Amino acid sequence: MNPNRTAVLLLLALTGCLALTGCLAPPGPPVRDKLDASTGLTVSALQSPLEFLSSANRGARAGVFAYAGPFDLDRMGTRSRYLWVLVPDDVSAASKPAIRCDGQALDLPAQTDGLNGLGLTQPPYKPPFPWGTQWYLTLSDAALACLAKAHDIALEIPDSRAEPVQFVVQSPKGAVGFPVLQAFVAQLGN
Repeated sequence: MNPNRTAVLLLLALTGCLALTGCLAPPGPPVRDKLDASTGLTVSALQSPLEFLSSANRGARAGVFAYAGPFDLDRMGTRSRYLWVLVPDDVSAASKPAIRCDGQALDLPAQTDGLNGLGLTQPPYKPPFPWGTQWYLTLSDAALACLAKAHDIALEIPDSRAEPVQFVVQSPKGAVGFPVLQAFVAQLGN
């Protein structure tokens, strides 16, 4: 048999096996719970945050991604919800990002005391990059419901020249809203 043909058949067989394995493996739960061992708080968050893309070309050295994800803190039955936001280091670290749900501005107050003010020793999400500014915004049930049903979510923040920069994420094609956020709402009860 031709060695090239054998290699192609082997590659096709391997690809088929990998495809079947991928189809058979159930997806992981959309929400993960972890205990902050130092404070005793239970933190519920998505497996990974939403990834936003800059809506304009910002140049080769500018950050083009931002991230956000809801999280829930359980303090012995007392629950509170927040939105974790990570913006690149070339935008303002002093200005709170504005969050828009299908164009509607959401009123999400910033937690100015950071992790310590929330009673956490580690952020709810592992930052995809080590540079940038992390924000913790109070998330109401109404704001979370809006985000879960939205077609697009925008994050706006001024850059170093005080010009607005917008990062956007759109719901998956064919979906009504963001299924992962809807699963977060359903699993934690809203």
